[in-house]
Amino acid sequence: MLDDLHAQSYGYFRQEAPELLQTLEHELLSLGGQWSVNKAHTLMRTTHTLKGAAASVGLEGVKGIAHRLEDLFRGLCQPDIIPDRELESLLFEGFECLRQPLSAQLSDNPVATEPYLERW
Repeated sequence: MLDDLHAQSYGYFRQEAPELLQTLEHELLSLGGQWSVNKAHTLMRTTHTLKGAAASVGLEGVKGIAHRLEDLFRGLCQPDIIPDRELESLLFEGFECLRQPLSAQLSDNPVATEPYLERW
């Protein structure tokens, strides 16, 4: 029964994770000139959801990367912070560190997440 529940949870994860990645990418690509606290909240909530989903299916490395990214987005939820090019670059690097191992996992080619955690 637990195996069936895990398989079902993983199936939901496989459906939801690409949509969440797409939302993150869309929001990050639209940063230029459109920064707001609401955008920071959207990025944070989306990453939080992805973190929880990864944790629910035992993807601890992906969960760890998402947690770091979520913390960064949480720090940006202040009206006086406007990301400059350096910060935008860091945000995209963090996204790539999340996207690459998650995409590999979703393609049934899991990779070690430690290099991504160390890189970012």
